[in-house]
Amino acid sequence: MDVSGGIRLIIKENMILRWQDSDQTVRILHVNWLANIAYVINRSEKCKHWPHAVRIETLLEKAIEETTEEVIYKSENLTEAEREYHERAVQVVKRVLEAVEHKEQLFISQYRAKIVQEVAQEFGVTPTTVKKYLLTFWKRGQHFGVLVPNFKKCGGKDKERKAGESKRGRPRSDGKIGINVDDRVKKIFKTALNRYYYGLKNLCLKDVYELMLKDFFSDTILTAEEEEIKVLQDKRPTIYQFRYWFKKENSVKKEVSKRLGEEVYQQRYRPITGNATQDAGLGPATLWQVDSTIFDVYLVSSLNRNLVIGRPILYVVVDIFSHLIVGIHVSLDNFNSYSGVMMALFNSMTSKQKFCQKYGVNIRSEEWDVACIPQRILADRGELNNTLIESAIENLGITIQNNPPYRPDYKGHVEKMFDMIKSSIDSVVDGVFDSKTENQRSTRKDWRLEANLTVQEFTKIVIQSVIHYNNHHVLSNYVLTKEMLEAGVQKIPRRIWEYGINNQKGVLRTLHEDVVKFYLFPSAEAVVTPKGVMYKNMAYVSDFCYEHNWFGEARTKGHWKVKIWYDPTDLGQIYILHNEKPQRLYLAEYFDHFNEKTIHEIEQTMKKVKKQEKHDKEVEQKERINLINDIEKIVNQARKETKKQQSISKNQRLQAMKENREQEKKVQRSFMENNQAIEKEMDDELDLFRKLRK
Repeated sequence: MDVSGGIRLIIKENMILRWQDSDQTVRILHVNWLANIAYVINRSEKCKHWPHAVRIETLLEKAIEETTEEVIYKSENLTEAEREYHERAVQVVKRVLEAVEHKEQLFISQYRAKIVQEVAQEFGVTPTTVKKYLLTFWKRGQHFGVLVPNFKKCGGKDKERKAGESKRGRPRSDGKIGINVDDRVKKIFKTALNRYYYGLKNLCLKDVYELMLKDFFSDTILTAEEEEIKVLQDKRPTIYQFRYWFKKENSVKKEVSKRLGEEVYQQRYRPITGNATQDAGLGPATLWQVDSTIFDVYLVSSLNRNLVIGRPILYVVVDIFSHLIVGIHVSLDNFNSYSGVMMALFNSMTSKQKFCQKYGVNIRSEEWDVACIPQRILADRGELNNTLIESAIENLGITIQNNPPYRPDYKGHVEKMFDMIKSSIDSVVDGVFDSKTENQRSTRKDWRLEANLTVQEFTKIVIQSVIHYNNHHVLSNYVLTKEMLEAGVQKIPRRIWEYGINNQKGVLRTLHEDVVKFYLFPSAEAVVTPKGVMYKNMAYVSDFCYEHNWFGEARTKGHWKVKIWYDPTDLGQIYILHNEKPQRLYLAEYFDHFNEKTIHEIEQTMKKVKKQEKHDKEVEQKERINLINDIEKIVNQARKETKKQQSISKNQRLQAMKENREQEKKVQRSFMENNQAIEKEMDDELDLFRKLRK
């Protein structure tokens, strides 16, 4: 049976399907279009079976797409045991994935069994443990974050396990008791490793163990000749215990960097490998490039167009196979910032229709139908030179490839796209300047004052330029393959992309938008208060907060901090994680004017407000001093007058206060009547003056 291009667009890697008339759900792990089969795995945690093959027509006939919300797994705020488990599981799964030439071999038992056995021996675990890691990785979405354990749900909740007096484990054959490895012994292990193993002598683990026994588990005694000798203690750790805890604590990066140097690690052991684009020929989403450039145009704030906010930075993600622009982001952050790169990647992996509608651009789905996860990402040493970025991308199951030094030609595709977008913008946009001839324009008015575009308007221009490029730009220098020539493929990015999906190897891999969001969005801390969840001096609320009485508790018990994730291009909403489920919070009504505003614009507006507030407070302080001075004059005068008239005793002054009050009220009424009479007389005089003028 020939599989049509339409089916290829429906069946995607990582898609979750549910069998009709059943609660059983499966996840698609890999598709072999030539054999017309897909490898799926039962998502039930109780199921321990390996993935199995299903014919594609069976999937189309008996399965329907499942919209189950994915669980978010974050490798932050873990206990030491959970972090050790996660790191070990990631290393094992990575080793298994690297051990196969083709991914499909992992789903064929005769290949898989040998690999599982070898990896188990390499890491000193059982094949069952390797299987457990792989099944978890496949069932939960094929990104490394899913390997995070939750030991809090196991055994007694929040109860710390401590070694007792008796020795754990099977009795030793030599009759000696031995000791348990508690916190004190672990500290000794770390001290010995840092002192001897990670030093310059490159001692083997056995030598380090013996030196540790000499330093920490031996006693000094005197012989008959009064000579000091070392005698080992009966209760000491075995070399097997030492090796076990070494494997748990040690990492390849730490070992190589300490023993051989950081340069050796970066050259020979760094897991991010590859420096060429030839393997992009496998098809779409095999290899993407990331690049950025500063545009020579100044923008204004959408909150106040009188404020010039500087030049924008455009981040672009491009598919190498088709030269299709798969994602963009316009940023006002520092060049090569974390949020700029992350937002461009997030845009490339999620729906473009929703993104374009946000900026008032309506497109058909086929005009920019890209929302998938790439196999590799290529960037130079600027955009992805950040451990946070590397960690986030690798957790999505993506490999980072860095450009080799002094090879700008590796990113020629992106540079040409920047030139094309700039050429279409420079001729019509105000506030543009040529940095090369800037000094020659000193006689003209300041070009920054010509700025009139907001970030949203500039982004809209970029979106329309990208739509034009993807759907109409002719790639004159693109070399079509023999098969492409026979199929009559046009040298247009969108057409090459569609041909690759329908005819090349592999299948597009997708992840739930929430999973991508919580890996790539920047995070921060907000404060829960009675007025709302406060971030950047703005209040956020949601039904979730009201249902859990957050604001009531904040009023009675005090404020507390909560971790949030946010979109730098729109602070109208932020996100939190609660029990591994995402929750969305919205701006309170009185902050509606900040909806769909970038974090840079809001910060600039808040900065201006604070500056004005500071100025007003200085004026207030000055006027308050004048007020106090005027009050002092009145008080001093009152003191003088009172002192002049004071001729009675203190007791007499305090007597008959009620009668004195009534007399004073009469005086005040008389005072008011006299004032009214004076005002009436003045009004009569003014009226007479008006009549005389007429």
